[in-house]
Amino acid sequence: MDSTSVNIPAEAVAALPPDLQAQIPLYYESLQPNLYASAIICIVIAYVAVILRIYARRLKAQALGMDDFMIIAGLFFTSVFVALCILVTVFGEGRHRVVTVLEHPDHVVPFTKATIAAGVIYNPALFCTKISILLLYYRVFPSRRFKWVCIGVGIFVAAYSITAIMTNIFQCVPVKSNWDPTVTPHCINLGSELIVVSSLNVLTDASILCLPMPIIWRLKTDFRRKLQLTGLFLLGSFVVVVSIIRVTYVSNVSFSDGFWANSYPSMWSVVENCIAVVAACLPVMRPVFNKVLYGTPDPEKPSQDEVDLDPRNNRHIITIGGSDLQMKGFSGGHASRGTNVTAITSITHGDRNSGGSFTQLMDN
Repeated sequence: MDSTSVNIPAEAVAALPPDLQAQIPLYYESLQPNLYASAIICIVIAYVAVILRIYARRLKAQALGMDDFMIIAGLFFTSVFVALCILVTVFGEGRHRVVTVLEHPDHVVPFTKATIAAGVIYNPALFCTKISILLLYYRVFPSRRFKWVCIGVGIFVAAYSITAIMTNIFQCVPVKSNWDPTVTPHCINLGSELIVVSSLNVLTDASILCLPMPIIWRLKTDFRRKLQLTGLFLLGSFVVVVSIIRVTYVSNVSFSDGFWANSYPSMWSVVENCIAVVAACLPVMRPVFNKVLYGTPDPEKPSQDEVDLDPRNNRHIITIGGSDLQMKGFSGGHASRGTNVTAITSITHGDRNSGGSFTQLMDN
């Protein structure tokens, strides 16, 4: 394909720098339909997941916890990020740079500004989602040592997220030099920063997924239940896969034809953020699944579904996807450590704790 076949005047082609002239044969290539489709589909799925999470709370007559509020914040930042990615696509992402230079030269500056803004918002979106999961762990698992581990991981995530935000804002100083060629820039190696942050995302995603596994496998319950709990907490493993895919694309990011080469990193960043929101919501949506499958959020009797996990006095029964049920009476005085207590004389709606879908898991 040459300039004649794309109706570009020869003098216009001659005025282009060599790198843009080399893009002429690729003039009609476009990834914009892929970018629009992935953004719209993924954000809709993320909204559905959060709505179902809140509905699960309602089914159990439970108040929203800090982990719920944090995932709502994550959905907000993810929505802003997806909107910016769509805006970047409107300004030319998904096509080659030569198209924007020849047809919409006024889009170059807005494209650059929107791209920087999207890079800045990307980190708070993932940060809120990770913290939501850690807050869920903090509430579910009462082990003091485990709580400190969650706090430590949260501090680490916060530290590198803040660093990434500041790096994206001040990748070139003055900031105006990113879109104003008349200003002399002083820039960092942004490509290396992208790879480092993406790799840290993979590392923290995998670490957060694996955190509860030792405690789950120490629980005094049957092997089938341990497998169910393991699967429940590993539902977010797809996020790790998406993060790894994103790293492979980010490592090949281009700054000469960013309109085209950054399309796949942008698309996978949208998928990563939205799937992270979904993965954080899935473990607490068991009442919804039960409602759909069995017509009730509590298809099993407490004695069949619940395990006594309170090491202090065994006066509560803690459920996964259920509530903290007060025991009105029990036989044999104080139950021994690790013993399942089934002598429940009465349980009423008013006895349910509003702590959340997950209340506690004791490591006894």
